[in-house]
Amino acid sequence: MRFKARISPKWLVVLGIPVLLLATCLRERPFSHTLMEKHWSIASLSQAQASNLGVAARRLDGVILKPGERFSFNRVVGPRTLVRGYRPAPSYLGGESPATLGGGICLLSSAVYQMALASGMAVEQRVPHLRTIHSVPPGLDATVWYGGADLRFANTLNQPIRMVVHLAEGRLSLALQGIGSIHPLAVSRVVQRKNRWDLLVTVFQARRMISRDRYRLSP
Repeated sequence: MRFKARISPKWLVVLGIPVLLLATCLRERPFSHTLMEKHWSIASLSQAQASNLGVAARRLDGVILKPGERFSFNRVVGPRTLVRGYRPAPSYLGGESPATLGGGICLLSSAVYQMALASGMAVEQRVPHLRTIHSVPPGLDATVWYGGADLRFANTLNQPIRMVVHLAEGRLSLALQGIGSIHPLAVSRVVQRKNRWDLLVTVFQARRMISRDRYRLSP
């Protein structure tokens, strides 16, 4: 009489962990690893700008990007309107600083841009400001305007990521969470003073040139 061994799927193992146990852990804690986290001061923002930043941050908090999925800041955050909680606040348009609905949220889009660069994701669209802004170093900024300038990138990592955003104690905090780990890429800048009014800023990602932008100096 012959017996055939039957192996229950629950005992199949991957790297020493039962498959069903591994699947359960990933389902219950799919973003248990903090891939990277950074903080930015919001001390230079006005009260209205900080309020707008908080509204946009709540839209962004918890956003998940699957591998290969594309991110659009304007699509996620949506229109900046009074009904959605935005207030008129100073913004950087050309050489002026008019009060516009949603003024101040470029600190958030710039923070997301910096995290996308450092994590090695593929940035597909990023628009610099025409002049320097007080909250973000030139070359690391990303201006956004609903219906116009946008920040877009693709998740080229081999894992899904989740964005965790919050404002507390006078700073903006942004973290990327995932299921594994990554090796952040070094991002550096070379700033050249062209004349008394202009800066030329070149940004490198692990020695590869990413951008070269000319800025007018803000007063």
